[in-house]
Amino acid sequence: MRLLPELRLRTSVVLLQFSTIIITLAVVGSALLAYVITEFSRENLQYAGRASETMATRVETFLADLTREVILIGEYYESNPGNNIRPFLQTALQSRYSAIFIVGSDSRLKLATLAGANVERENELEGVDLSAYPLLKAARAASGPTWSDKHISAITGAVTVGLAIPLDGEEAMIVEVPLDTIVAVGNVFRDKGHLDYWIIDSKGEVVADTSGTTSQLMNLANLEIVQAGFAGVEQPEQMTLRGKLYNVSASYSDKLGWLFVGRVPAGLANPDLREIIYTVLAFALGTAVFGLLLAPFWVRRISKPVGRVTELARQIAAGKRPTHWPHGGIEELNTLSDHLKAMSDAISKREEELRDLNEGLEARVADRTEELTKANEDLRKAVVEIEQARDELLQSEKVAALGRMVAGISHELNTPLGNGRMAVSTLAARLETFQERLANGARQQDLDKFLETVAMSVEIAENNLIRASDLVRSFKEISADRTASRRRKVVLKELLDEVALTLTPLLKKSPATLEIDAPTTIWVDSYPGELGQIVSNLVENATIHAFKERDSGKITIKVEQPADDTVTILVKDDGNGMTPEVVRKAFDPFFTTALGQGGTGLGLYIVHKTVGTVLGGTIALKSKSGQGTAFTIRIPVVAPASDTNSFGEILKVG
Repeated sequence: MRLLPELRLRTSVVLLQFSTIIITLAVVGSALLAYVITEFSRENLQYAGRASETMATRVETFLADLTREVILIGEYYESNPGNNIRPFLQTALQSRYSAIFIVGSDSRLKLATLAGANVERENELEGVDLSAYPLLKAARAASGPTWSDKHISAITGAVTVGLAIPLDGEEAMIVEVPLDTIVAVGNVFRDKGHLDYWIIDSKGEVVADTSGTTSQLMNLANLEIVQAGFAGVEQPEQMTLRGKLYNVSASYSDKLGWLFVGRVPAGLANPDLREIIYTVLAFALGTAVFGLLLAPFWVRRISKPVGRVTELARQIAAGKRPTHWPHGGIEELNTLSDHLKAMSDAISKREEELRDLNEGLEARVADRTEELTKANEDLRKAVVEIEQARDELLQSEKVAALGRMVAGISHELNTPLGNGRMAVSTLAARLETFQERLANGARQQDLDKFLETVAMSVEIAENNLIRASDLVRSFKEISADRTASRRRKVVLKELLDEVALTLTPLLKKSPATLEIDAPTTIWVDSYPGELGQIVSNLVENATIHAFKERDSGKITIKVEQPADDTVTILVKDDGNGMTPEVVRKAFDPFFTTALGQGGTGLGLYIVHKTVGTVLGGTIALKSKSGQGTAFTIRIPVVAPASDTNSFGEILKVG
């Protein structure tokens, strides 16, 4: 039994369209609003969390920049002790500080520079006793830069935060930063109009508030979000302040000991959410009214063409071929009519095209196969040519490297090659003897002796050939590094072993022995050619100067990594040492104690310049007469980019 009477297409479409609009808007709108409210609240909470973390990071970065700037100011002050430093401090003060103080070793104010104050006022403050100033005590106790919580300045009486850094001679520098500057940092990063921040120090005092509404609420230590943030426990997602609900999140800064709280109005208290709700409701109402008014016109335009197309479909289903294919004002229905007309013709036409396609497919496949075969052959020829060019280039480089290394290799290769030749010669002689005995009927004893001789000769030849191979490889690696000044990663133990091989002829003529203490896990991304030249120069200097009139001695190279980004190389000897005057002038160009004996005075100068300019490090010298000499090289694990391409550039003394 039908619940509704049979209706015409026009009436059915109107009722269906209107009821669909109403039901859809009611269901979707309700679900959308529920989702939007929930999602908006969640996003606000996440946004407040990200914002508080971002604010903490950026304020830490801002204060770290201030710390570095103040350290530079302190270094300038220490490097210019006799100059009038006040103009420099006044210039630095103009950037973002309200006051800069220099405190003497007696904890009295030595120099004061205040924003907006005249020189007379600043001079009056000199001599003020700051021994009880907590910030000064904290900086001296920490032996480094120290930031304070919000406090009242002991000098200016202003509410501020301060930074103290210890200087040489028990002096200290104190700068004060206005709270408005911290607030300004917060306002710079407020990329959403309804987001506000609190910056709260370790005592619960408000250091900065971007909303400017906490003039009567300066201590927030009793708020649950503040207590949870400092305690590092689970934080509440919402809080009520002055009758208004907020989504809140806090981020604690270990570096500053401060808490950064981001807050966004929650629920209908948020203007953005109210605007979204009003917009959704207005859109739903407008859509329903517009759909109701438009339905009759839209139904009239679609019902008539649908009827005509329905009739055409009925005729095709009956096996007839209509001769008239009507068109109306709806493009899709006209397209459907055209498709019905072309359906049978298209089927026969496509069958014919398929036959033609199958006939030509084999020819096209053959042509394409021939093209691919030709392309592959051309590619193969190109690859062969590239490989030949590469081999020629490698061969040229090998020949050039061989020419550079012949002089250094020849001395060290004599011994292993001579031993290997002797072993082979011995083996050849024993083979000839064994063949003669074999012709006369060799005994088992002869065979055993011959095999023993073969084994021993092969072992001697193999060991000496391995030794010669290691020498060639080491000399080749060092030669490539030093001629091309190339940068690469290298294990220091391996580099020092290769350098030691090149120094073997020199050490054989010296009473000293060389000992290397280097872990195999320490590496650098640097210039091994320059680093190897530095070590070679230091060892050569030791063999020339440290052991005069000595029968024995020891040179030690020790590698350590005191920090992740720093490596130290200690080159020391137990030789004769240096006088204080020699130590003072050791790195000066053209200074030598072997004048007229072949010394140029540039060896240690080159070492000093190379360490500083190419490797980006420092070198220190310690020596006393009769107590040996020690050079300590400190370089970064990753060397800085260098414009120096060779030792020739370093030799420019002027």
